[in-house]
Amino acid sequence: MLLTDTHRPRNRYFGVVICVAIGIGLGIWFGASRSTGRSSPLAAAVRSATQPAVMGARAVGTWMRRQTSWVVRARQLEAENQRLRAHVGRLEGEIAGLHEADAAASRLRAQIGFALTPLPRRLAADVVALHPSPYCDSVTLNRGASDGIRAGMVVCAPQGVLGRVFEVAPGTCGVLLLTDSRCAIGSVIQRADSRVTGVCRGTGAKSLSMVYVDHDADVRVGDAVVSSGMGEALGIFPKGLPIGRVTRVGDDMSGAAKVIDVAPAAAYDRIEEAYILL
Repeated sequence: MLLTDTHRPRNRYFGVVICVAIGIGLGIWFGASRSTGRSSPLAAAVRSATQPAVMGARAVGTWMRRQTSWVVRARQLEAENQRLRAHVGRLEGEIAGLHEADAAASRLRAQIGFALTPLPRRLAADVVALHPSPYCDSVTLNRGASDGIRAGMVVCAPQGVLGRVFEVAPGTCGVLLLTDSRCAIGSVIQRADSRVTGVCRGTGAKSLSMVYVDHDADVRVGDAVVSSGMGEALGIFPKGLPIGRVTRVGDDMSGAAKVIDVAPAAAYDRIEEAYILL
């Protein structure tokens, strides 16, 4: 009885010692495998055993994200729809106001005897030659007298005014560009709180100069300039055609008037098509 009690503590720790020894041996083996660059068979076995569970968990996570992401998207789409509905409502109100203003303007014009200016008919033409020079800044179009073209007709590009017809042949016509120093057009600042009038003249370069503008006139860099329908000797340019934008505002030598540089709306050196106003 006494002998059995004496050996019991030794038997109790024998399993622990064996487990510790196995753990130390596995650690040494694993470290040796890592140091030589070889994959540990134990780690490979663990990865192989757990890979199905990991892949399954990943698939479940992906499925859950797909099933629940519509909730987030639905909230975002609802907010976007509300914003778009509000924007559409504002636009509809603005359109209704514009229709009402147009109707009121037409009614008032009729009451005071002003006739609405009809939109001019346009004849499309191709540019067949460019003639930029210090003596004559012009282009040639493939429309002429046989198409009903006459000297003095206004020529526009999609971006704005190009100039006017100054010579006509049976199948072609020459157009004097606004940038030519001999060309001028009555102009007005389009900004509603300005409406300053003047005359845009060609400078012989790629810019225009707006002249006959008072020193205290309200003109700013960036203002849009359109044709005023007046001021030209022949009165050929209709009202409201885009001319360009103000790039510089200064004073002349006397200080009594402004010097205003205008960048043309149309790129005269790159035009390929034009429209002749009939």
